[in-house]
Formats: sequence, structure tokens, C-alpha cells
Amino acid sequence: ATIVLAAMGSLMTSAYVPAFHNALSSKTITFLSTIQKATGKDLLSVFDNPNILLSASAQQQISHGFQRIPGGTQIYNQLIAATKIGLTQGIHDVFIASVCFSVAGFLLVWFLKEIPLAGGTRMKKTETVEEIESAAADEVLA
Repeated sequence: ATIVLAAMGSLMTSAYVPAFHNALSSKTITFLSTIQKATGKDLLSVFDNPNILLSASAQQQISHGFQRIPGGTQIYNQLIAATKIGLTQGIHDVFIASVCFSVAGFLLVWFLKEIPLAGGTRMKKTETVEEIESAAADEVLA
């Protein structure tokens, strides 16, 4: 189970980054590249990690940093929306992969050959029914 969780996490992370960057408008990318040239800080790389949504203090700190920049609040909101879109795409990919694995597992189990257990005696259905009826009759008589 741990290996599957790690694989699904890797799938989600690998789907997040391209979906996040595709969700950004050209205006946002231009604005952030201008900020990077002026300050030397790559603000876009902070959002490459979707865990930014988990920390309220980090969100407040980044939000206050963007509020100091003219038009920064709109850019921050677009970045958060792009982060959510990236996460949505990542979760979607994980869900699709999980469904595919589940269907494949079901089909494999469905077509498995039934092999009797070693050393076990196999009873016919008629013998089983007769045993149940005789046990029920014995209980009624007792």
C-alpha cells in the first residue's frame, strides 16, 4: 500500500506543475518575470509546491508581499487559482489511474481459474443441502 501511495503522490506532483503553469495567463507570467528581473526573486517558483495552500501563515506572508506591489493582489489571486487548477488536474490524473488499476485488478480476479485447496474434500452441492436439511431436522426433533 505504501508503494502505491508513493506512486500516486508522484503522479499527482508530476501532473501539478505543468497544469499550474498552463493555468497562468501571459499577463501574470510577464508580471512575475518583470518582478524577478527587478528584485532577483523568483516568485513563481514558490507556487511550484502545492503545499503553499496548507500553511495559513505562509499564505498570509506571501499575500502581504504581493499587496505591497501595485496590482499584486490580482496576481496573487490568479496564482492561487492556478494552484487550485493544478491540484485539480493532479487529483484527476490520480483518480483516473486508480480506476484503471481497479478495473484491471477486477478483470484479473474475474478470470482466475478456481483451484481446489490442497487436502480438502470437495462436497457436491446435493450432499451439502442434504446435510443442512438433516441437521435442521435433528434440531427440531431435539
